Amino acid sequence: MDAKQGTEDMGDNVTMHWDAGLIDTVRPFRDTSDEKVTSAFNLYLYKVKIRLDYKTLSRGYQMNVFRSSKVATNLLPE
Repeated sequence: MDAKQGTEDMGDNVTMHWDAGLIDTVRPFRDTSDEKVTSAFNLYLYKVKIRLDYKTLSRGYQMNVFRSSKVATNLLPE
């Protein structure tokens, strides 16, 4: 999901055009009786639009896609 848009030749005269836009990002947490526990992952929600072209025909699709990434931890020097 690093690239926000692109075009791919799928072969057999089919071309896919796509566009991805970030809707929201969150780092989940849970409150316990003792402390607030934060997730080791960030969650991202994207709206992805895809258009497939074949000769003179074209068809569009739209979907939401979740992605997660591990949060980098800063290690303190010993």
